[in-house]
Amino acid sequence: MENKTLSYRKAFAELAKAKKFANAYLKEHGEMPTAEQVNEAKVLTPEEVAKIELDVQVGAQVAKDLKESPADWDYVWNEETWNESYENGGLKLYYAWADGGATAPYREDLWNTVENRAANWNDILKDEQGNPIIGEDGYYSYPNCVRCWLGALNAPGAQYPWAVVKPPIPFKGTIRFIYDGGEEVYPWGEAVRTFGRGFGCASIPAELGEEYLLHDGVTTFEPEKLNVTLISA
Repeated sequence: MENKTLSYRKAFAELAKAKKFANAYLKEHGEMPTAEQVNEAKVLTPEEVAKIELDVQVGAQVAKDLKESPADWDYVWNEETWNESYENGGLKLYYAWADGGATAPYREDLWNTVENRAANWNDILKDEQGNPIIGEDGYYSYPNCVRCWLGALNAPGAQYPWAVVKPPIPFKGTIRFIYDGGEEVYPWGEAVRTFGRGFGCASIPAELGEEYLLHDGVTTFEPEKLNVTLISA
């Protein structure tokens, strides 16, 4: 697009220069110049070309800046940050979506407070025939189980820390991660898509490298080095 814009701007400048020359020639000589004279007169000087190129570059950068904006996101890596996001942040939206039908009738990230382990199929309340009982709310009942940080951390396949991005609703475009000035990473792909739920959960070890995996409450990941950007379509 920038090359097309540059070519257009050059052609427009040549046309304007040719018209200016032809008008001046007509006033001075009382007749129109030849085509050869016009073609010679419309040639842009190196200084004129450089100015056009600079204008195009500036315009392209301004357009890019208008499309890109810093994203609001939650860094979830311990009980405190999980609780905060669950109560007031991106995880609140995520679990509302999950409980609203995405994983129903199951409940995600439950912890058995009696046996101190992640909840599983055996924790679901069942009838005499062993069939899961679905409550009036449309979900299975998990006695002695609560949703909490331990349930999330110990869920099968869980890889923390998480970056829970909170784009506006709706947001059409893509989301870019750059960590410590490194390569661009697109957790949800580079293609334009619509984010209509107000959240996007990304596992940092899965997206940026397993060296950042949370282990025994410790991670080498430094959240202040992650640049999360919304790129509007």
